Amino acid sequence: MKISAGSCLIESLPFVYCLLYDKKQLFCDFCLKELSKCYQCSRCKLMFFCSKECQISDWSIHQHECKSFVKLNENIKLKQEFKKDLNRIFLRTVIQVKLKKNEKLSDNYGLKTFDTLIDHYDDLIKDLNRLPQMQKCFHFVKDLMGESFLTANKLSAKEMISIFGKLIVNTISISNFDLSETIGSGIYLSVSSIDHSCQPNSVVTFNGSKIFVKAIRDFRPDEKPFISYIDILMPKNFRQKCLLKNYYFFCKCERCSSESDFVSFIFLELQCVTVFVTLLKVCFKIVS
Repeated sequence: MKISAGSCLIESLPFVYCLLYDKKQLFCDFCLKELSKCYQCSRCKLMFFCSKECQISDWSIHQHECKSFVKLNENIKLKQEFKKDLNRIFLRTVIQVKLKKNEKLSDNYGLKTFDTLIDHYDDLIKDLNRLPQMQKCFHFVKDLMGESFLTANKLSAKEMISIFGKLIVNTISISNFDLSETIGSGIYLSVSSIDHSCQPNSVVTFNGSKIFVKAIRDFRPDEKPFISYIDILMPKNFRQKCLLKNYYFFCKCERCSSESDFVSFIFLELQCVTVFVTLLKVCFKIVS
């Protein structure tokens, strides 16, 4: 029996996630849905929720950072670092990893655990572009949470590098319901096992913080699902550079193996024309 286009293959909550800073007070920091009513954390005044229920639900993690967030109002430099999305999700990942250490995760996260994710440690410590980002994240956590936080949680430099590596390689951009804008980022353990292809048979969608992996064409049950980690409208050479830079691998899918740069360029042009024509139809309200 085939898997039909539109079928939902995976439905999962994130292991860890964070709302983009410029979306604060527009979307809920917990469920990531648009705010119609706003409940602000009365202590740190930096977290915003759509309901008391969401505020209470987020407390399992926020209680570990809330007290430290208060000091941001007195430290302009640290407040600027707080606005950087990578710093905030790295902090939350560190907190979540320590909370979930050796814990068997529920089906909400999938069968994988954070420990089983690949950290690309050897690639990371040689990556001159990533090292400055990593150091800034480390300093942010240390300056915000204090040396005692690192000591109490037995966080070695090696473990911090490993956490950072797993974060940057496995993070997925979270979009709003209609995929029109990115609102956050997160790690979905159940989705992290799905490989990349420049000819994917599946796509990810979101409803708040929940992710859905859906088939975009019919395929056999014995076929593996594939999603795209990057913009597949890019020419082949750009796709390969992007994958190597961000994920430390080259794609060897059927399209990449057979596609010349010229064919890739033509494919891109045809896709752009299709999108442009669709936009024109929408503008002139002649969509069939």
